[in-house]
Amino acid sequence: MPQVELHINGRPYKVACGEGEEARTTALAAEVDRRISDLKKQIGNVGDARLLVIASILMADELADARNQAQGRAESEPFQPELSPAASAPKQDDAALKTTIETIQRMAERIERIAESIEGA
Repeated sequence: MPQVELHINGRPYKVACGEGEEARTTALAAEVDRRISDLKKQIGNVGDARLLVIASILMADELADARNQAQGRAESEPFQPELSPAASAPKQDDAALKTTIETIQRMAERIERIAESIEGA
């Protein structure tokens, strides 16, 4: 399994990714880094773990809005992280969206593990 070195908030992180996902993983990490940089400008440097948590929540909020829009629901409706098997069966037109959502979910899980390891250090 390939590994890439990501730089978030000036710190290097080595993470594994799927074969052929190196460029995408690096680009997603660059987006996280950009958001953390923006947060630091707004609220100051409140620590790596807290910045990662805040950025993760903001990105999860955007993901929830995108899911709601894709499913034809209003943005004000509650976030539903799990869909029933029948409701989550992707249509052929939704294959790209499903792949993007899965990638973002994997990145969110990685961010959570990184945040946990930082807090435990």
